[in-house]
Amino acid sequence: MKTESIMRLSLALLFLTLAAVIGGLGYLTATDPQFNHIIRSDLDLKQQQHDRVSLELTKKWKWLAYNDVAVSDERYPMVLMRSGYKVLKVKDGKALVGWQYEVMNTSPKTNYVATISLDLTDRDGFKIAGSSKSGKVLKGSFSQIKDTIEIDSDDIDRLSNTDWTISLSGDWKASEKNTPKTRYERFVELVLNNEAPWWIYEEYGADEPPEAAKFYDKWLMVVQALRIKAGKEQI
Repeated sequence: MKTESIMRLSLALLFLTLAAVIGGLGYLTATDPQFNHIIRSDLDLKQQQHDRVSLELTKKWKWLAYNDVAVSDERYPMVLMRSGYKVLKVKDGKALVGWQYEVMNTSPKTNYVATISLDLTDRDGFKIAGSSKSGKVLKGSFSQIKDTIEIDSDDIDRLSNTDWTISLSGDWKASEKNTPKTRYERFVELVLNNEAPWWIYEEYGADEPPEAAKFYDKWLMVVQALRIKAGKEQI
């Protein structure tokens, strides 16, 4: 009985000691600036380490070059070259993500203002964040439309893909009513006339299309055009 009483007393003293320590830490945290600064500094250091790791993992552009605007009307003037995103900066639990949309206006006569609405998404297609940006795309030329989106740094690991829509100023069907040839034929002519960006030679240099090439006709025509330019085939 005496031993049991001693054990109960010891446990009670232990709980009282723990309560006093926890209470003391809470008091120091609330009232002692120096102690609170130490805790805050430790949390800031851990956040900075997390931010550095996140930035290191995502410092390269992720390009998606094999998609396009899904339209059946061959008069439609725009051809998507590629879209992509990159984490530009990570600080204080926030990440600044830059996105870029590169497009070719195959119209021989009309300039357009293109508005891109782009969402950053995860592997399951859920939206992380998004933004919209407009830019002028001159006839027969290549253009870039870009913007930035701020997300929580904890969401960096979720970044996987993009969803986007494009809308054009004016009535493109009326403007392109008598536009000749197919969209990709006009596109290839622009590639042959050196209107395409430099990276297209690397991206379309493979002998077989990548699995991501959803628009096979586009891939094939660009590859043939580049081979013609390189003198590998006869026109």
